Amino acid sequence: MSIPPPSHPRKKVRTVCVAIPYDQATDRILMVTSRKHPTKWILPKGGWEEGESLGEAARREAREEAGVVSLPFEIPPTAIHVNQDHKTIYHYFHLPVISLSIHFLEDTQRKRQWVTYAEAEERIRAWAKDDNEPDGCKRKKEMGEGLLAWKAWKDKLKNQPETVQPPPSQSHGADLSTLG
Repeated sequence: MSIPPPSHPRKKVRTVCVAIPYDQATDRILMVTSRKHPTKWILPKGGWEEGESLGEAARREAREEAGVVSLPFEIPPTAIHVNQDHKTIYHYFHLPVISLSIHFLEDTQRKRQWVTYAEAEERIRAWAKDDNEPDGCKRKKEMGEGLLAWKAWKDKLKNQPETVQPPPSQSHGADLSTLG
């Protein structure tokens, strides 16, 4: 007796890497506008591609969407969020920014801005509260968990002065202070 095939095709799980680019000197996070919703702010993110590590995918997305040049120092993802529909797994990576490229792949499609943790949290919360944006609650969960993980990591570093930290930011391109 053979087992019948499932009545629906097996759902493929998508792996998404979310970058949390930050400036060590100011403790600010770099956010970008969504291409699909240009008035809404998000963290750079995108799909993992075969042949690259999850950290490399996060760095690539930050470079393409925000012009971020980050240190090769990789911190393992501090939070992993599984979508309620179990079709997407999000991995979050902290990326210390050393410079911002003036021209980058999506520079005509996105704005970018440095914000405090509180401002980033508020922008994500505002999207979730917008009744005209059906994706709002989903985005709040995706981005919110990453921000919470970033804050917890930063707080832990403050309490452990002997922890190995990436070297301080250096400007090798656009001035990091000119945005936002």
